[in-house]
Amino acid sequence: MLDEYMRGFKKRNPNLRVFCSNLHMDETTPHLHVNFVPFYTEQKKIGMSQGVSMKSALIEQGFIPQNMKLNHLVLWENAKHAHQSVPEYKASQDWKKLPKRKKDLSTLEVYHENLQVAQNENALLKLENGKLLTEKNSPYKSFYFSDPDKQIFVQNKLDDLNIPYRENENGFE
Repeated sequence: MLDEYMRGFKKRNPNLRVFCSNLHMDETTPHLHVNFVPFYTEQKKIGMSQGVSMKSALIEQGFIPQNMKLNHLVLWENAKHAHQSVPEYKASQDWKKLPKRKKDLSTLEVYHENLQVAQNENALLKLENGKLLTEKNSPYKSFYFSDPDKQIFVQNKLDDLNIPYRENENGFE
């Protein structure tokens, strides 16, 4: 994820020349330290053809200050570096993985389709849970032998001892 972020960072910020990025695993959350030099060229009127200025580099990338509170840096941070919660990030990644057909659907249609899938899975799980509860509460215990001779041997011993059993789809109980 962080590697993907770094590749995207360079594409999203062509005026911020990254010279070093380090992955830190020393805290509870892995994170990156990105070191860059902000270059600009278009607004240079005198002197050298390039300059080093965060403000000018971001303005050149299209972050035009609107006022003191919405300056170039605030606009850049809000547009490019909005922090997401873990569920928000996972949802955004899930959306990228959807086939094109689903991307053409509205978000509500996708949620509805996902809800139907989840409801179907839930119904199957309830059936399976019911079977497991029935088996758990049954006085019989399931036996399955891959070798038919062993199964016949055990059933004969149960008959000899007058222990009741019944056959099921997996063997006998």
